[in-house]
Amino acid sequence: MAADDKRGRVVAGYANAAGVTWLDDAAEDADTVVCIASAGKWIVAACVAVLVRQGDLDPSLPVRTLLPELPDWAAPIRLHHLIHHTSGLPDRAVMDRGFAGEVSEWTNETVLGLLSTMPEPQAEPGTEFSYCTTGYVCLTELVERAGGRPIAEVAQQHLFTPLGMASTQFWKGPGLHPPTVTAHPPWHPGVPAPQTGDGVWSTARDMLRWAEAMQTGALGPRLTATLRQPGKLRDNTMIPYAWGASILPGGETPAYAHPGSWPGCQTYVITAPATGTAAVVIAYTDDSQKAETLGRKLAGVDQDPGSDPSPGRSS
Repeated sequence: MAADDKRGRVVAGYANAAGVTWLDDAAEDADTVVCIASAGKWIVAACVAVLVRQGDLDPSLPVRTLLPELPDWAAPIRLHHLIHHTSGLPDRAVMDRGFAGEVSEWTNETVLGLLSTMPEPQAEPGTEFSYCTTGYVCLTELVERAGGRPIAEVAQQHLFTPLGMASTQFWKGPGLHPPTVTAHPPWHPGVPAPQTGDGVWSTARDMLRWAEAMQTGALGPRLTATLRQPGKLRDNTMIPYAWGASILPGGETPAYAHPGSWPGCQTYVITAPATGTAAVVIAYTDDSQKAETLGRKLAGVDQDPGSDPSPGRSS
């Protein structure tokens, strides 16, 4: 299928105790490889959690211990600040410069270099929650420097292989996308994404496996418990973000989800323990709300009591 033929297409499915169901004929495209963009932050956070469990990283680690190229003002930033987006690192100013074409290669090293030129933080660490992609660039570098190998290898050994996610990988080039990509055109920004999670390429089928694992604890109950821990501000105010996933309202059993937005392709991955349902949506559109609305509906989040997900086809 040609890339343009997919514009407007939606690939969605959900899994619960009854098995896996794909909507309409979505199973036909469930193995198409796409850039899942920021939905990959969940995977980056899981890699950090693996190294924490192994004793190679500590949530209270001052990040400049392993990232000395960061400016002096970054000295108070701890690893947990990066995880929960409370680091105060400049984000939009750095990302705008990268995507505006001021750099020839959009890599982790580029992002760290841009951060080193920033005169001051956006905020004091721990004082505010502000979604920060540059923080996840730093997390990727921390994983690689603490673990002594690429994050792609950590993810492959501890996440992708155990879960059977054979079509998922980190990609940083050469080339705009992995050679397995046949139906996802190389849209803006025209260079491989930095390894923030934005550089993860996957399929709807693999990401449903991921959502199921976040639901069932397939990677181990201790790791799952870590990934569900919410962040806190310095004054102990809870924030709606765990390890690489947003926390959706739900009392004692909230849902966990993360969107991913790439030009022409929107991803939404959600797990809802209260309903026992995990879901994934990949929509070939620039309308991110479309993917989120359907994903939440399939997972039974914010639905009217007794209503059923959209009809689908089991596979």
